[in-house]
Amino acid sequence: MYNRILKMMTLFSFICLSTPLIAGGTLESVDNGENLASFELEGIDNKIYHLSDYQGKVLLVNFWASWCPPCIQEIPSMQRLEKSFTGRPFEIVAINVSEQKHGVIRRLKRINMTFTVLFDTKGTTFKQWQAKILPTSFIVDKNGHIRYLVKGPMEWDTEEVSEVINKLLLEK
Repeated sequence: MYNRILKMMTLFSFICLSTPLIAGGTLESVDNGENLASFELEGIDNKIYHLSDYQGKVLLVNFWASWCPPCIQEIPSMQRLEKSFTGRPFEIVAINVSEQKHGVIRRLKRINMTFTVLFDTKGTTFKQWQAKILPTSFIVDKNGHIRYLVKGPMEWDTEEVSEVINKLLLEK
């Protein structure tokens, strides 16, 4: 069991550390046709969350880990982005990948993350969304379709990101 955990941590450390420490991610438009993203994950509040809970909202889904420096680096800009859209149908969901809930909760007290945190303890959703590095983020439209992908860390509170979100908010 210990060897398995050590191997997984080594793999995820490699994935995370292969990501640049400076924000270098860019928005990539995704054409996924009829494929809809989905998830059913437990939140920090022990409630089960589904993608359908966010129907009618633009959603930034961020896959991250508490031990991943680039993941932690982008959180302040995500919080500023979230604040800039207060009162509008936009939310951020941070999906923690392959960590145990109790350990993450301890670390979250230092991070001061203000948005919804969900737990993908087995990495199943991470794989289903075909994410390969941490952090990886997706912008999902009001109908639950993945529209944009960002591989690696990014400064989220930029004019470019705000324009993309505003455009998606205007769509029916």
